[in-house]
Amino acid sequence: MPRLKASTAKLVGLLLVFICLGFVVQQLLGLDLQQIPSERWFDLSLVVLVGALLYGLVSLSLSYTWRHLLSWSDGTRAPAGLCHGIYGRSQLGKYLPGNIFSIAGRHVLGRRSGMGDRALLWAAALEILGMAFIAALLFAFGAADLGGTSQLVEVPLLAMALVVPLVLPWIMRAVLQRMPKLQPYGLPARGFGAYLRLYGTFFLYLPFFLCTAALLWWLLHEATDGQAPSFLIVLSVSAGAWLAGFVTPGASGGIGVRDALLILALKPFAGDAIVFAALAYRLLTILGDIVYFLVALAFPIEAASMTDDTRDTEPSR
Repeated sequence: MPRLKASTAKLVGLLLVFICLGFVVQQLLGLDLQQIPSERWFDLSLVVLVGALLYGLVSLSLSYTWRHLLSWSDGTRAPAGLCHGIYGRSQLGKYLPGNIFSIAGRHVLGRRSGMGDRALLWAAALEILGMAFIAALLFAFGAADLGGTSQLVEVPLLAMALVVPLVLPWIMRAVLQRMPKLQPYGLPARGFGAYLRLYGTFFLYLPFFLCTAALLWWLLHEATDGQAPSFLIVLSVSAGAWLAGFVTPGASGGIGVRDALLILALKPFAGDAIVFAALAYRLLTILGDIVYFLVALAFPIEAASMTDDTRDTEPSR
């Protein structure tokens, strides 16, 4: 039964991906590319190239946060260079069918470097939880400007931000119950302060989401000749589209789903220019991941000694 559910979810996800890709192609075919001045193409190309470099550099914050999650998971701290090298090399795996090979790649490379299974498994689970939480938070934060229902959005947003650290222990238990493979790698006893530190670690994902939204806004600014919507709107839509692509089974790198949602949500604000901006943004992120991969090659991957960091661990009673 679980396999049937997983197969069904993957099939539905792939169907959604094809529908979204069809929508994006239909939007592109409906445009008159000859109406775009040659200077505009040059400006967009420049933004893509510069933006790819910035995207690759800000992606280092992902491996920095992963290092903290590894430390929180089992009390060992891996060298920073090793974490950058592993994460950057594995990140291109997200473009392979299945949308899981980046995580699997980090696990394989991490084990070869001397990291434990418990740290790697929990870091992966916490990464999914943390990035989804921050993306949802940013989407809700800007959704007020999208729909004009500020109080309806901001009050639940504030409540969610305050409640999450209080319920993290129960969330972790639920993760254990839903993922049997993690049960043999249960976490040590943790105090409430440890969960507060974990909650704070999640916010280390903010630079990545803020920078990627800024790059999308920059593309829109060039594509619309300075008539881009507010950054808050772009931030909300960018985070929401990222989250939708992230949770869609089979959407490798969020392809199709993320692009279609960007076009649908921002077209009322930016018109047809969002189609160019969304496709340019997709190219920018792919090139940015390649830049991140090349940067990661500067950090060698080899077996390393892990230093002990047990400040978050309480003795079991």
